[in-house]
Amino acid sequence: MRERDRLAVAVARRCITVGAWARPRLPSLTIELLAATVAGAPLDEADVVSILRNWTAGDPGSLSAALGVVVHFLASHPDGQRDLRVAPCATAAAIDGCLRIDDPFVVNRRGTTASVRIGDHGLCAGTRIDLDGTSANRDEAVFGNPDACRPAQHAPHNLVRLRAARAPGRGRTAARHWRGAPV
Repeated sequence: MRERDRLAVAVARRCITVGAWARPRLPSLTIELLAATVAGAPLDEADVVSILRNWTAGDPGSLSAALGVVVHFLASHPDGQRDLRVAPCATAAAIDGCLRIDDPFVVNRRGTTASVRIGDHGLCAGTRIDLDGTSANRDEAVFGNPDACRPAQHAPHNLVRLRAARAPGRGRTAARHWRGAPV
């Protein structure tokens, strides 16, 4: 196991021990996982990392990158912190808004499901393509100021939200719980 993974699990367990993630209204899947026992013993770090990777369809580094974007945005925008404290139900949309502005997942690899024409280029069904969602999510013709966080206004065009809607699953749920915990 990588040292980064071992450290992430150790820090998370310490946060639970000192109550830093106490959220009585919003149980966290990560907290429940770190508190889980098998035959009376806590899961070891390798098991926790493996489960988190399966939940998130990625690795803790991906979650850390997304969390870093959200934390940086909120640290730079105290008004955003205030708004979320007043209306915590807006947290998921705000996370999508932050990730639209600074998406750490730059490229999505997809396959065309039918023949399609993009500009002067024809693509056959099954062609592998890389989509640059970050560039699309910062298109001034669609979003105006690309650095403005207006989740409700931008939601219909936000590719972060659209990606999640197209492929929902435990990973998205776990990531939202984990990303939303520090807010």
